[in-house]
Amino acid sequence: MNIDRRKFVKALALAGGGAVGLITSPLPWQVIRDLARWTQNWPWVPVPAQGKPSQEKTICGMCEGGCGLNVRKVGRRLVRIEGDRNHPVNRGSVCPLGTAGLQSLYGPSRIKEPLKREGARGSGKWKPVSWEEAIGEVAGRIKALHETKESHSLACITSSSESTVNQLFERFLQTVGSRNYARVNTGKDLRNIALKVMQGVDGNMAYDFENANLILSFGCSLLEGWGTCGRMYRTFSEWSADGRSHAEIIQVEPNLSMTASKASQWVPIAPGTEAALALGIAHVLIRDGLYDEEFVEEHCFGFDDWKGADGKQHSGFKSEVLANYSPSSVEQITKAPAKMIEEVARRFGESESALAVCGKGDGDFFVDLYEVMSIHSLNALKGNINKQGGVLVKPDAPVAPLPSPIMDEEAQRGYAVERLDGAGSAKYPFTRHLPGNLKADKIKVLFIHEANPWYTLPNQQTAQEIFEKVPYIVSFSPYMDESAARADLVLPLPTRFERWDDKVAAPELQYAVYNLTKPIIEPLYPTKNAGDILIELARQIGGSIAESFPWADMHELLKMRAEGLYDANTGMINSSEAVASTDESRISGVSLSANYSSFSSMWEKLLENSCWFKPGYEYGAPERILRTPSGKFEFYSQRVQEAFQFEEDVKCMPHYAEPAANPEGFNLIIMPENMLVMSDNGRGTPPFLIKQLDDHVLRGNDLFVQVNPITAMYQGLRDGDSVMLESPRGKVKVKLHAFEGIREGVALIPLGFGHTAFDEFIRGKGVNAQQIMTCREDSLTGLPICWRTPGRIRKA
Repeated sequence: MNIDRRKFVKALALAGGGAVGLITSPLPWQVIRDLARWTQNWPWVPVPAQGKPSQEKTICGMCEGGCGLNVRKVGRRLVRIEGDRNHPVNRGSVCPLGTAGLQSLYGPSRIKEPLKREGARGSGKWKPVSWEEAIGEVAGRIKALHETKESHSLACITSSSESTVNQLFERFLQTVGSRNYARVNTGKDLRNIALKVMQGVDGNMAYDFENANLILSFGCSLLEGWGTCGRMYRTFSEWSADGRSHAEIIQVEPNLSMTASKASQWVPIAPGTEAALALGIAHVLIRDGLYDEEFVEEHCFGFDDWKGADGKQHSGFKSEVLANYSPSSVEQITKAPAKMIEEVARRFGESESALAVCGKGDGDFFVDLYEVMSIHSLNALKGNINKQGGVLVKPDAPVAPLPSPIMDEEAQRGYAVERLDGAGSAKYPFTRHLPGNLKADKIKVLFIHEANPWYTLPNQQTAQEIFEKVPYIVSFSPYMDESAARADLVLPLPTRFERWDDKVAAPELQYAVYNLTKPIIEPLYPTKNAGDILIELARQIGGSIAESFPWADMHELLKMRAEGLYDANTGMINSSEAVASTDESRISGVSLSANYSSFSSMWEKLLENSCWFKPGYEYGAPERILRTPSGKFEFYSQRVQEAFQFEEDVKCMPHYAEPAANPEGFNLIIMPENMLVMSDNGRGTPPFLIKQLDDHVLRGNDLFVQVNPITAMYQGLRDGDSVMLESPRGKVKVKLHAFEGIREGVALIPLGFGHTAFDEFIRGKGVNAQQIMTCREDSLTGLPICWRTPGRIRKA
């Protein structure tokens, strides 16, 4: 064709005019509209639920925080989750995991009926069985242990929840004749042990964040899941109200986390040197007279040098700190400049309500007990014990206690046998549960209740031994997690939206909170409440075990326990008026009167609003929470000395214990990282949240680890390279992300990935960091310390 320039321009104008005419015509838009209507009628297209809309109050079950939720319901389907503004813990704030909780209810990883294993463990071969057959089989196993005098070989691993159903599991084991009930360990266990040895109190260490004006955080991810997410979000928003900072945060940790980025000051120290920094700050406080001399004189023991009843001279905390932890000495350990240490110490000492907080990451990483003691000693130096903005002891909710169990002769014999994990023994006298130390070859029957030890146990060797050596494992779980997939019998539970349950909420909160949940939706599948299973199991076994479980079901039991709340004649059911009044009560420390007149009215309100709480706290009178042998706060712990008979005074006091050097060839420190949108407690992350991850966290199925660009350069690596991250325990293939906010020589690996169970949306995404983390045992508690792991990295 012979097309010149003029013809080409004319053709172009004609085509453009036709296109414009077509766009301005109503015809294409009508076609699009009709296509949209037609495609909506395809049978496989999801459609919104139809029915009458309503609102239900309940409690979040994605972690142990206990935030209140408002759930929108359309007909019989739950469609939306929001925070409950009237709940005293979170007051409307809720984390991403909480908002995505409905995906756990309706997701494909739910177990729909009791399953009995047919093939090898982990093969995925199951045979559906009836509830009658399943409970009958478990009852037969327990009867056999009883008859052969092996009752003590029954064990149970449960979640860390402070709930009635967990008490029922402990009660069941006791009536059978076993002490081997073990909760999954959390960071509060270590903080509570520090409370025990320094203040003599059995209870939960609580922090009055709301009334503090300076927070010295030692690695706590306060804005990324520490403690109760909803509470911390709400508190941070109050601190930053009106564009003014009502409280400062000084964040101490090796990496620039979200909390560090929002803090007034970030102190990037070498991993694992927090105790040295805390004692360096203590040195400046003591040297410059910035501590509360009156409190230390009247309410502390072991500060100055002292002489024992046997005439032996002992070194005091003051002498040890002034001799060994000068800012210049601490700089060599922590790599934080001495000038910065001096500055932080002065800000802490001059602040009216300064609070030192420990609990790395989301609060559940374990560190040396001496590190927790070192950090807690700063609160004592400030006299910030049982004061507004200080360290408190959380009061217990006055629920009615369970009656004493009935134990026959075999139960008494078995219960006298020592625990299989060593908790509470002469070796670990202050620790209540050590599931990672269970001796698998001594267990004949194991219950696993809403826990996933195969995935989460820091001591992965113990986890593997459990599933290799224990002859019979029963999983009580709503989901097919890694542990359920390796059990012999799986008993499916309803989710928190479908069952009766309760929980003592927010262990680090200042006042008592009791949460009650009722079913807000009919169970989707023929599942059973774990408490109802135990009651039925006890009935089938009979004898004293049945007599110890006299309740018809969990509903009856929970109602009985709630009577204790009413009989206490105090506390309130949450409401807008009740929560509004807690601000004044929190400041004054005055408890408010109950907002119900009878038990029936209290019960109805509790069912409707899901929460009882007692606002206000009894501030002042530090001796109320000082119950040590001296009746004082003990810098020198007499309980530690009594338990371990140490010759050296320093082993009974806060001090820095230098970690072992890396093995030859391992030139990095691997550190785990909590992520706000990832569930790292073994429950699996809702798929929507995985889609929210940045490309430098997860790309496809490849997980990224973060290192400093200088570290990458020295290793000959670039951003995006596929690398092998190796520790003395093993190696994983990951990708590399170079980030200036990571300290040199550190590799940061996210938690919550690498699942091998659940469903297609969760399974196979990244790697499980527990595969390469190495743990050492804390010498005083037996808890696993996994915060820093020797590592090396090379191109794959």
